[in-house]
Amino acid sequence: MFSPSCKACELILPDWISIIDSVDSHSFRKYGLNLGGMEEGNQFLTSHGLNLEMLSDLETSTKEEYKLFFTPLTIVINENGVVEKVWLGAFNSETRKDVERYFGISLVDMPNLNGQETSVNISPERLLDSVNSINQ
Repeated sequence: MFSPSCKACELILPDWISIIDSVDSHSFRKYGLNLGGMEEGNQFLTSHGLNLEMLSDLETSTKEEYKLFFTPLTIVINENGVVEKVWLGAFNSETRKDVERYFGISLVDMPNLNGQETSVNISPERLLDSVNSINQ
């Protein structure tokens, strides 16, 4: 999930491209879930070389129901519609290892961003708990 104005979304693009290019198309369906407008989302994807179906202009009720507020967000949903895995933020070294293990792939090497960690690895349950506490 991305927003065209999200700087962290630009940081995660090489990893997303690696995932898109590496995972089996029969095992995983890949979508770009855009929290911005349709035109801006299409421009963001094409300008960064991402060729995938984009879902955009989500209703507020849909965003609230599925707790879609944070970007970048990498979500794995199984064939039964159950969230299996969520990675919030641009991937740090620990998150990258977790993503590689989960998908059985190797992500492209990324330059060190001055030693800064740029993501949080969070379970779907913890993410939902965090969002629910914000909404209370």
